[in-house]
Amino acid sequence: MRAPRILAVASAVDLDFRYGCTPAWWQLWKGLYEAGADLVVTPYRGRPVESPWWRTAPNPTYREAESYAALRGGLARLKGDRYLRRVEESPDDSAFDRLTRETIWRVVTPRWKRHLDRLVASERPDAVLVFTVPMAHFRGIPTYLRERHGLPVVFYDGDVPMSLPEFGGMDTGFNYYHGADPSEYDLVLSNSEGGLGRLLELGARRAEAVLWGADPEFFRPVQVEKESDVSSTCRPFELAAAGAAIVSNPHAGLERWFEPERELVVVDDADAALETYRALLDDPGEAEAMGARARERVLDEHTYAHRARQVLRLLELEAAVPV
Repeated sequence: MRAPRILAVASAVDLDFRYGCTPAWWQLWKGLYEAGADLVVTPYRGRPVESPWWRTAPNPTYREAESYAALRGGLARLKGDRYLRRVEESPDDSAFDRLTRETIWRVVTPRWKRHLDRLVASERPDAVLVFTVPMAHFRGIPTYLRERHGLPVVFYDGDVPMSLPEFGGMDTGFNYYHGADPSEYDLVLSNSEGGLGRLLELGARRAEAVLWGADPEFFRPVQVEKESDVSSTCRPFELAAAGAAIVSNPHAGLERWFEPERELVVVDDADAALETYRALLDDPGEAEAMGARARERVLDEHTYAHRARQVLRLLELEAAVPV
């Protein structure tokens, strides 16, 4: 029995782009490798990056993407900003947006269609996973791959809810869902359970949540002398894996991931947060114990090994993993 083979199309593999999802993708791909999958990764932005955990394929539109990014960067600098920003609530589909999509459909999409056609023919994957590439840019490609090669094509949106059209899409310059057809995909995965209903409204035939996690080899307690402690906007699974004492604002579903008051503390306002910080700083032993309990919860339920197994189950490939 051969290992399940996955062709991953990633928004980026190069961490220098500072895309929020990219470190998570690295951890998930490593988890898939450790679960027994054979992974080939081809980037939509930037160059491929080799690793011990996946093989790579080139970016067929590297020059076009970099040219477009340079153009947008120049226009943003003329406006005194780092990005060309759009309003964050129900932005219009502007003439510039439509022109950009039409250009991409004429130039970029056909090249990616040929590229993926060749990769699927040579690698013979069991599934294609598209990781946060603007969905509209691949219009028609999932249908083509499914009909020509008979394999499932899955989209993983790791930026929900920010990626949804009513929240302005992304500052990378694209609104993922304008001009897209989510029903082309066999399955749409989301980092957010709360966004599943909206993805179905946008046309997804099936939507499932695969939450963020943490690789405990990357995020772990470090035995060093502590000079000060701080709060952080880091993802809670990563903080917990590092053994941090977490003080969190309320979040729907949080109590299913961690036990409040035992594995973390939930506060409703700034005053409660300050009071909790002082209590934990005054009792470092309890803070350390709470962090240790949170780490144990991550090790039991929330590592990227767990997430990788979930993805393989959703793809009906877990049974194919060699024992």
